[in-house]
Amino acid sequence: MQGNNLGYVIYTSGSTGQPKGVAMNQLALCNLILWQLQNSKISSIEVKTLQFAPVSFDVSFQEMFSTWCSGGTLLLIEEQLRREPLALLGLLQEQAVERVCVPFVALQQLAEVAVSSELVTIGLLFDF
Repeated sequence: MQGNNLGYVIYTSGSTGQPKGVAMNQLALCNLILWQLQNSKISSIEVKTLQFAPVSFDVSFQEMFSTWCSGGTLLLIEEQLRREPLALLGLLQEQAVERVCVPFVALQQLAEVAVSSELVTIGLLFDF
């Protein structure tokens, strides 16, 4: 692997409103994944992680590669499920998901729904 080789390209509208590709090199992606693996609160390998971010969002690459590099399993969901916190919590329990990388707003919404519906999600680690 060469650090300056292309890791992936993601398209963004940026400030101009015109789509443009942004190239991420392998070194930046590897540094991010190594940091994630070294600083994760999860002590075991082979963790089941929910792919919450859409693949069009650059955080999705962190979710995917940090999971795969630790020998874990990645659980994919449909876009509609991201918008239904009660159904999403049910899926997290049913599939025994151990790691979810979500923005604070989504975490707050999931917590509020879990409390109001009296769901208990044991062993679920929300990674920021």
